[in-house]
Amino acid sequence: MENYDGVRNRPAAHSVYTGVGEENGEENVEELRERLRQMKAIVNDRSGGKKKSGIDEGFLSVVFACILVVIAGVTLYAFVVLYAAVHRRWTEDLND
Repeated sequence: MENYDGVRNRPAAHSVYTGVGEENGEENVEELRERLRQMKAIVNDRSGGKKKSGIDEGFLSVVFACILVVIAGVTLYAFVVLYAAVHRRWTEDLND
C-alpha cells in the first residue's frame, strides 16, 4: 500500500489535461478542438439555446438611455438653480 504521509508521497492526481495512454500527456490541436466542440454542445443542450434572462440588449439600452437623460436633466436643473441663486446674491449686493 502507498504511503500518504506528506505532499511529496501522494500519488499524482488525474487531470483532464493529461492524456491517458498518450506519450508525454500531450494532445494535438484537433483533439482539443473536438473536445471544445463537445463541451459547447453540452452547454447549449443544458441551456436549451435560450438566454437565461428575460431582458434583451435593446431593452437594457433603452433603460440606460432613460437613466442618462434623467441624470443630465437633474444636473442641468441644479446648475440653473445654483446660477440663479448666485446671480440674485450678486445683484442684491450691487444694488445696496
